[in-house]
Amino acid sequence: MGHHGHHSHVSTFVPSSSELANENRVRQLALRRGYRISKSRRQPSLDNFGAFMLVEHPRNIVVLGSRFDASLQEIATYLRKEL
Repeated sequence: MGHHGHHSHVSTFVPSSSELANENRVRQLALRRGYRISKSRRQPSLDNFGAFMLVEHPRNIVVLGSRFDASLQEIATYLRKEL
């Protein structure tokens, strides 16, 4: 990717530990179903809402949040429907 380290701006969004735990839970769920969750690393813009994207892993197909506009909640709901 590039160089990590000092950014000139500090993100104001700091996830709480419960949100992080929830994110990890949803990630595990996704992995078990053969998906992966991509999180936007860029500043939000019109085609990048700064949230999440769900990708069907083997075929690399975006199934949710093609513009990084899916919430963890939406992804979790989708994955649970896939049972």
